[in-house]
Amino acid sequence: MLPSDGLVVIYSRQKHYSLGKVKLLFDMSLVIVAVVVSLWQSNFSEITEVREGSIIGSLLVGPIVQFLLPDFAFFTKISKVKS
Repeated sequence: MLPSDGLVVIYSRQKHYSLGKVKLLFDMSLVIVAVVVSLWQSNFSEITEVREGSIIGSLLVGPIVQFLLPDFAFFTKISKVKS
């Protein structure tokens, strides 16, 4: 798991939000920041390095995670350490 994904998981658990929705909002916010930085670096003349793959990926990963999460719920049972 990447650190950013860990941040999303921790935030969704602490606030009791859906993991898919938090992931979608997080990814979209990163794309928006990338667009703003790209515009700023080009003196607001063009958007570079942010293409359709970034946008499509940020829109699809969250719902796919939400769809597949119940199928992989057994991992959380396996990974918990008994005290």
